[in-house]
Amino acid sequence: MSDLNKDCSGKNHGKVKQFTENILFGSRWLLVLFYAGLIIALMAYAYTYALQIIHLVGSIGALTSDSTMMIILELIDMVMIASLVKMMITGSYHAFIDKHHHYPDEKASSGFLKLKLATSLIGVSAIHLLQSFMAVEAIGWDKLNKQLIIHVAFLIGALVLAVIEFLHDRVIQPNVE
Repeated sequence: MSDLNKDCSGKNHGKVKQFTENILFGSRWLLVLFYAGLIIALMAYAYTYALQIIHLVGSIGALTSDSTMMIILELIDMVMIASLVKMMITGSYHAFIDKHHHYPDEKASSGFLKLKLATSLIGVSAIHLLQSFMAVEAIGWDKLNKQLIIHVAFLIGALVLAVIEFLHDRVIQPNVE
């Protein structure tokens, strides 16, 4: 029994602690697999975007101004989603894996990433709302009202996240650089 206590309080304790920390903190590299999956998904989305551009160019003479605007709104939506995926990949990598890899134009705390995600979702939701407003006869007021409620929920969520991030940056950690 005394040998067991000696092992836990002596040199072996330091080795066990170091091994445990290496496993725990090294596990962050498993996130790279998820980022690689997002990159593959982004490539598939880029392919879909290219098909949309080909469709737009191929049917340019047959489109009305309203249908052209709907296609353009869809393209803007796709760009916003692609930008969101890119932001999540690089920002999450910076925040959770390699804090020493600096991009001067990107702030990447986990709170800031959540706020950017929320505001991006608001943008995507706003585009869908605009598309629905333009086709309200086809989709009906009930569905439009549901989309509006979801949009307002995104707005409230983003506002709450912004307040939390502000409090965290200014009140809880005012002197942390």
